[in-house]
Formats: sequence, structure tokens, C-alpha cells
Amino acid sequence: YVVGGSGRVFFNSSASVRSGLEAAGIIVSYYDGDDVAQAAALMATADVAIACGGAITQESWDRPSLKLDQDEFLQSLVRATTARRAVGTLPPLVVTALAPGVITADWAETVDAAVIVFLGGEQTGNALADVLIGDINPSGRLPVTLPMSEDDMVAPCPHQRCEYTERLNVGWRALHHQPVRFPFGHGLSFTEFEYAWAQRPQLMNAANATITSDALNMSVVVTNTGLVAGAEVVQLYLQYPRDAGEPALVLRGFAKTRQLAPAQRATVLFTLSQRDISTWIPGIGWRIAHGDFGVMIGSSSRDERLSTDVSVD
Repeated sequence: YVVGGSGRVFFNSSASVRSGLEAAGIIVSYYDGDDVAQAAALMATADVAIACGGAITQESWDRPSLKLDQDEFLQSLVRATTARRAVGTLPPLVVTALAPGVITADWAETVDAAVIVFLGGEQTGNALADVLIGDINPSGRLPVTLPMSEDDMVAPCPHQRCEYTERLNVGWRALHHQPVRFPFGHGLSFTEFEYAWAQRPQLMNAANATITSDALNMSVVVTNTGLVAGAEVVQLYLQYPRDAGEPALVLRGFAKTRQLAPAQRATVLFTLSQRDISTWIPGIGWRIAHGDFGVMIGSSSRDERLSTDVSVD
């Protein structure tokens, strides 16, 4: 699926999910229409069904909605096959979505699995095939929040002059205190990971410090507690002191572990600078926020694994 604008790629060869699966030796039966009955009939001949959707965007032109172009078909297919999939007379249904940004995903509640990629380039089909057949354990994370509804987002502005008043609460940070479909930083794996402190957050000596000097060090031990090798993306979030004027939660770092075999562990180090615990004051510059900081280590912005408080005097 080719998207427009600066993300567009002209392929030397096909980048489709179908071509990727066929190159991996999978026998693929293919239907490119939008008749739900025909799609369901084809599902009955397969071990796994994969329904695909995408969305086009380009420079100077906004999408008319946050839905995938095939959203109506996907929702109809999901509804028509839910009961039969539940009793095993139809195979599991997986949705693969290629999106240029935030999408709504009302179909996600009752599919058996979903894979979303953004601007994947010419290897999109091969990459999706690697994940779908299990050759690669996925470790990607959402760089956006997928909302419950378009009404939760800032509406598009069709005028030449547009005023946006959300200030620092841009994107996922504006949705932190309300239900979402999938949160910022979310991503599943074929295995499980356990977190533990190797070193709790420790404040560094602030004498003669500059804005780029180290301010806060910590380390986390991540253990693969599942049965499949995989990598984990560890995320560090801060809660600023209440009077600092910052959003409820701010991403301040993330790190991907190496590939960990079952029972293998890795230590992830985080070092925050003086600027990372500062706020910008117009006319003055960066100033350290004094007070109690909350430190949250998680697998997403809503999957807290470790937390503690640090007081900055």
C-alpha cells in the first residue's frame, strides 16, 4: 500500500503482505474485494485469515478521517465472523494495518490479533510476513496513541488561520487520563519480560553543574520469563512536581535490550541530564524544577513495572 507525501517509496519489487508470505513459502489464497460473504467463504479454506487495511496521506492534504480506507469492510468482516471464529468453524482473523499516523481501530476489540506498521518502506511485506509467521519476535512500540474515537482528538482545521490551545498537552499526553484503544508506547511480544531495579534513581552532585550535566542515574534488570527469544523496549517516564506546569507524564528515555533468550537478562542504564528535570521559562531559559518527581519505568505509558519518587531540592 503506497502512501503519499514525503513517506512515499517507489518499489523495485512488490512490498505487499501477500508477496512477503509467498516468498516465505506460505500458500496464500487471495481476495481483493469488499464483499464480506466472499471473504468469509475464503476464510473457511484457510488456517489463518489476514485482513489488510491502509490509509493514504500526503503533504498539504489532511485525511478526511482517522479511519483506515477499508475500515467499513474490516468492521463488517469482524462482526460477521466473530461467532464462528469463537467456536472454531472459522480460523483466527488477523488485521494488518499500514498507517501514516494515528488511526481509530474499532475492529480491534474482536479480532484475534492485529499488527500495525507505519511507513515501512520497500521491505514492508517481508517484515510483516516475518512477524506473522513467527520468524521474528516483534518489539516495536506505538509512537502515538490510538484513541477510542475521533472525537477524543483535536479536530482538523480547514482554515488558513488555526489556533491550537493544548500547549504542552500535545498528542498522547492529552489523552493520558482517559480511555484509549492502545496507549503510547504499547507493543506486544511473543514472550514476557520481568523488570527489577538494579540501581534505584540516584541524584548526582549538582555543584558546578551545567544544563547538560548528569542529574539522575538509574538501571533496570530485564529478564525474559517466557519461552521465546525476544527484545524489550524499556521506557522511562517522569511525573514533574505539581506546580511545574508539565503534563501528567513525560517520556524522558527509552532503550531496547539485545535479543534475550528465555531466562536471559540484560541491564538497561538511564542517565538524565539537568535539562531533563528542568522546565523552560520564557525570557529566562531552562530552570530545574524543584520538588518531588515520580519516576516510572514501564513497557508502555500505561504499563507500569517499577516506580519510585525522587526529591530535587
